[in-house]
Amino acid sequence: MELTLQQVDVQPPSRLTLREEDEASIFHIEYRLEWSETGTRFTQISEFEWKKLPRMLHGTFARGVRRDVRGQLQAMKQLLER
Repeated sequence: MELTLQQVDVQPPSRLTLREEDEASIFHIEYRLEWSETGTRFTQISEFEWKKLPRMLHGTFARGVRRDVRGQLQAMKQLLER
């Protein structure tokens, strides 16, 4: 499956916005770095739309995407805490 990745916006060092598209979906992802009293806060905002998936399956697949993103962020957090 081919994936197209496009940088939509960048505001170093605090923000990066990407668009990812493959045969099945389109993702809009924003990464933010913000100062906080306890360190740097990392925020990821992910929005997606399905291109070919039947409407009745949208909720099921959306839960899977949210689970995967949480897992990725948790893995990143563990790496940073080492």
